[in-house]
Amino acid sequence: MKNIFIASLLLSFISCATQSTRSDLDTVDVSSGTNNGLEINEKSSSGYGPTIEIDEESKTSKKVREPIIAVVNFSTLYHSLGLVSELKKIESENIKVSVISAYGFGGVIAALYAKERSVSYVEWKLFSLTKKLSSYKIYSEEWTQELTVFLKEEFKDLKMNQLAIQLIVPTLSLGEVVYEQQARVASVLIDSLQMQSENSFFRSPQNFDLKLERDFSLDFIYKTAYLPVTPTITKLNSFQYGVYTSYLGRLLAQPEQFGLLKAPVKQEIDEISLISELENLYEALIDERTQKLKTKIEKWKEESINL
Repeated sequence: MKNIFIASLLLSFISCATQSTRSDLDTVDVSSGTNNGLEINEKSSSGYGPTIEIDEESKTSKKVREPIIAVVNFSTLYHSLGLVSELKKIESENIKVSVISAYGFGGVIAALYAKERSVSYVEWKLFSLTKKLSSYKIYSEEWTQELTVFLKEEFKDLKMNQLAIQLIVPTLSLGEVVYEQQARVASVLIDSLQMQSENSFFRSPQNFDLKLERDFSLDFIYKTAYLPVTPTITKLNSFQYGVYTSYLGRLLAQPEQFGLLKAPVKQEIDEISLISELENLYEALIDERTQKLKTKIEKWKEESINL
C-alpha cells in the first residue's frame, strides 16, 4: 500500500508540471515590440540562407540577343572604296557586323575590316596601298603583283575563319556560288582578282542570300555596291573591258538585288579616287540606307521581346 501511495503522488506531481508548461506557451504575447532578429521581406526569397533581393522589373524583362548581320559587297573597281564610308556609318550606329563578303578589289577592303573590325585600321592600310597602286593601270600585271605582295605581307598564313569577322569571298563552281571558310586569306583574295578565270564571280554575279542564311543563321543581309549614274572605264584591256561591262550590266539591271547606290555623276571607276571624295558622293545615300537598317533592327528586337 505504501508503494502504491508513493507512485500516486509522483504521477500527480508530473501532471501538474506538464500543465504549467503548456499554459506558459499558450500565453506568449506575439504582439510584443521586442525584436527577435527575424524579418520577413515580401521581395526576398523564402527559406534559409542569405536574403536575396529580387528586382520586380527584372522578373518581367527579357534579354534580346544582338542580330547576326552580314554585309555583302558587290565590287565595282575603285568605287568599292565606298564600302569604307558605309562601314564607318554602320560603326557609328553601333551595328555589329558578324560576316562580311566581297571579292576583287572590294575583297581586299572587306578582308582588312574582317581582320581588325576597325574602319580606322582599313583607312590606315589603304592610304599607303592606294598610293602605290595609283602608279599602275588597274588589273595590269604590275598592279596585280603589287596587291599580291601586300596581301601576303598583311595576312601571312591567316585563314578565313581566323579573323575577327567571318570573311566570305564567293567564287563559282559549275555556275553555283561556293566559298572557302578555312583557306588562307591571301590565297583566296589573290585568286578572286583573276578576272579571266572561269570561276571568277565577275563572270556571273548572283544573289546567294539563302546559302549565307543557311550557313551562318543570319538575321539580316546588308547588300552594298557603288556606281556613278554614268560609269566609265578607260584603263582595262579589251578582254577585261568585255567581262566587266557585262558584269556592270547585271548590277544596273537589278540594282535592288545587288544593293546598288548610284551617285548622280559621270565618273571613271577604274581610276583611284580619295575615300573622302567617294564619301561625299555616296554619303546621303548611305545615311538613308543605314537608317533603314537601324529601324529594321529595332523592330526585330521589339518583336523578339514580344515572342
